Amino acid sequence: DDANIVHLQYFPPRKVQGPPIPDYVVPVLLKHESELQSLDWDLTINWIVPHINGIKYVKHIAESSKVDPEMVRAALRVLRQYHAVACV
Repeated sequence: DDANIVHLQYFPPRKVQGPPIPDYVVPVLLKHESELQSLDWDLTINWIVPHINGIKYVKHIAESSKVDPEMVRAALRVLRQYHAVACV
């Protein structure tokens, strides 16, 4: 009837996150840090973004940010999926 209308929106499933990120990889930001900090990310991502400087490798980022290395790798996979980080 005219009183009841349902709007549906389909969101396609996300792509696979790609290969795992080893400890020796150096992440490089592809977007400005302030742009990434302004978005509503996971707390781990917001915590590690200031430590990504294109020099520190994953293990060093984990140590300097006091975050578990597995959580850092997971956060970097998300950032890589959104084209915010490149891994060198």
